[in-house]
Amino acid sequence: MHGIGQRAHVDLDLSAYSSSKRSCEELLRDALNFHLRLFPLAVCAVVKVGDDFHARFSAKSRTYLYRVVVSPQRPVLRAGRVWHRRLTSHVRSRLGDRGLIERVSSLREHASSLLGEHDFSAFRAAGCQSRSPIKNMHSVDVTHRGDELRFTFCASGFLYRQVRMMVSTLVALGEGRLAGGTIDDLLRVPSSCLARRIMPTLAPAHGLYFVSVDY
Repeated sequence: MHGIGQRAHVDLDLSAYSSSKRSCEELLRDALNFHLRLFPLAVCAVVKVGDDFHARFSAKSRTYLYRVVVSPQRPVLRAGRVWHRRLTSHVRSRLGDRGLIERVSSLREHASSLLGEHDFSAFRAAGCQSRSPIKNMHSVDVTHRGDELRFTFCASGFLYRQVRMMVSTLVALGEGRLAGGTIDDLLRVPSSCLARRIMPTLAPAHGLYFVSVDY
């Protein structure tokens, strides 16, 4: 998974970072980036918050993006950044010349079933630490640009691997390879057994992006 707008918090005595020329926030940001320079990670900003703030538990909603590329060849320059769905002659014969890209309207219609408050147990992987499977999906969008599909989800919270499982289901629906059942079926009867039958392939983590969090 990749992070575009990841947030974190820490309790610090900022008096040690005081300077007449630069703010303590700027000094702390640059100090962190100095020590992180060997890693694929950068701190974009440091801000002061209240003592009761918690980066995870104070969140009101979160937004995730998932990228899928539909093409005959591997997306070499986007390797490790997207889920590649190979556009073969067999796929073209079933879905059209552009494969899954041809089904954007259908994908949006299927995705709209996820909107609102639901028990998302069917999209909950083992090891999930969330207290409740009931989440409120504020918005879902499916767009495309060239050979790339983009799935964007905004919700009050997400279960472990929920986004990847939802994308797997939508892709399976779009490609017409379901073993039976729909998103409505999963939400109506939230069974992990039915979910595994519908989702033979879990969307890989490298296509997933944490976009933002609202407080």
